[in-house]
Amino acid sequence: MKASPLLYSLLRDVADKLEYPVVGKEKKVDNYTLYDHFKEIAHDRIGNLGSGSDYTVFLDHLGIPSLDMGFTNDLHNSAVYHYHSIYDSYTWMSKFGDPGFVFHNLMAKYLGLLVLNLSESRIIPFKTIDYSFKLEEFFKKYESDIPESWLNKTLDDVEEIGKSKNCGMMGPDHHHDDDDLQLTLQEYLEEVKITGTHYHFGESLH
Repeated sequence: MKASPLLYSLLRDVADKLEYPVVGKEKKVDNYTLYDHFKEIAHDRIGNLGSGSDYTVFLDHLGIPSLDMGFTNDLHNSAVYHYHSIYDSYTWMSKFGDPGFVFHNLMAKYLGLLVLNLSESRIIPFKTIDYSFKLEEFFKKYESDIPESWLNKTLDDVEEIGKSKNCGMMGPDHHHDDDDLQLTLQEYLEEVKITGTHYHFGESLH
């Protein structure tokens, strides 16, 4: 499972409400949930979203928190998944991939509960604290690759640019032209980019 940090808490909470199904000769464990299985298999770690998938435009262009998840079989003992081939069919799935569509059913329940929680809650159940943990994780990972002068750089120059552009000085009753505001913001961001220290992190960030 990969997701935006804003969704981490919700994903875990909902997974803990669903019973994980017993398949084949597996022994049933009382009160064993989907979240218990996730902790056992993935050690409770939610991965980072990359690019090149259907969620890319929502995440990278529109800034919408996204999720990429699914179930996989034992790669050593299960039938080969003929991805994007003529053998990737209903017959293969019903006989080898997910007999009885047990995990399709579980996925439908999980996604359904996620949507209900997001749409029915008076306050959207996002937790920003997970973003701080993720940023700290990234920082520690790349700290040794970042110039010390960049780490110690203050925000004084950015603040001065903001003041010069009067960004944030508009009152709630201020009426403005959307095109003019967009142009001002673009100029502001360009100046921040020009005055900032440029540093290439290399292929490790891609």
